[in-house]
Amino acid sequence: MKKVISACFAILLIFSLFACSGKVAGDNTGSPSPTSPSTSPSAASPSASAASPTPSAPTDSIGIYDPDKDYSSREPYKVVYLSYQAGAFGQTIDDNFKGWSTLLNLDYAHMDAQTMDDFYNQLQVYADQGYDGYILDGDPTTGSRTLDLTKELGIKNWMTATSALKNDDGTMMWPAVTLDSEAIGEKQTQWLYNNYTEYFGEIDTKQLGYIYVDYSVIPNLHESEVGAENKFKELFKDIYPGNFFVADLAGEQFTADAAYNKVSPIMSSHSEIKYWMIAADNELYGTGAARAQEALGYTSKNAITISINGDSLYTSWDTGYDGCWVAAVCSPMKMFTGPIINALVSMMDGGVTAETLWPEYVAAGNKYAENKVLTEVLTKDNYKAYLAEVDKYAPYKVGQQ
Repeated sequence: MKKVISACFAILLIFSLFACSGKVAGDNTGSPSPTSPSTSPSAASPSASAASPTPSAPTDSIGIYDPDKDYSSREPYKVVYLSYQAGAFGQTIDDNFKGWSTLLNLDYAHMDAQTMDDFYNQLQVYADQGYDGYILDGDPTTGSRTLDLTKELGIKNWMTATSALKNDDGTMMWPAVTLDSEAIGEKQTQWLYNNYTEYFGEIDTKQLGYIYVDYSVIPNLHESEVGAENKFKELFKDIYPGNFFVADLAGEQFTADAAYNKVSPIMSSHSEIKYWMIAADNELYGTGAARAQEALGYTSKNAITISINGDSLYTSWDTGYDGCWVAAVCSPMKMFTGPIINALVSMMDGGVTAETLWPEYVAAGNKYAENKVLTEVLTKDNYKAYLAEVDKYAPYKVGQQ
């Protein structure tokens, strides 16, 4: 029996609230703001090898934007992004697809269906109108129906945006771009391990505590905690599990305040811990965790935080912030949407099919590829160079069409 293992809701939260190419509204009620730049002491810079300033990408031209290619040499392809109750999240995705369409010579449209009946009806309408390519994000629990309908309508050139269609055994039903949440959690802990002495100096690790700020009811977010904890267990054997804590916000509001209120009591109740590392599975939780550290009188000399994504952090760095929030694992929206829409163009060009797309990303026992989003750890030393490289990779203005 086929099923859909969906990253849809997790990616919705991650990208709509925290993606590097978007803007995040501050959540400034209830908990103190991060320490102002004028009062926060300077921290030692992490090692230069901690993160690369250049985003890597496959060298194969399939699914990759080629700035030297003349996409205007052909007639525009008609492409539709058909989503289901996507709301503000869908708008963020749509804004980036609009940007890509200006580079790729696409006649692009977006329709957000409010029911799955409407979704399938509109899919038939667009097929009848002769659209060349489709990006389909229906209800992930009915993904096999989407697959069946594309076959019925003779649609071969299509991709998903936020969900991966998989069989019960985990094999791919169609190529997809996804997040590897567990690997991201591992990367957070590895970066902290590699760099904590740059901030704290040489310390007795028995005085070192690690908090992971989790949202366990969403599997793809919780997988980040799993990866982070497993890596901590591997790297800090002598203080695991005693010095490892989980601030699980399941059932709480998805806000910085909720993270602040969960992290503060953990730190306050463990006076034996003199140094704190915190990792958070999203930007808002990173904001709240850093506020908690700073409100308790910590600086980056004895407490540091790393989040997943951090647009508000980059903005703070632009104005001189030098507090406890020192790093973020970045997964830019441009790097997420780029492979999707460029792969679709390659399909429409006739250079690739769903079965031949990205052979380097086809796992053993699979017929289709799973292209996992590239991520990078950003600090105040490398974020400008990295984000500039992302803009060079995708030189469009978000939302412009």
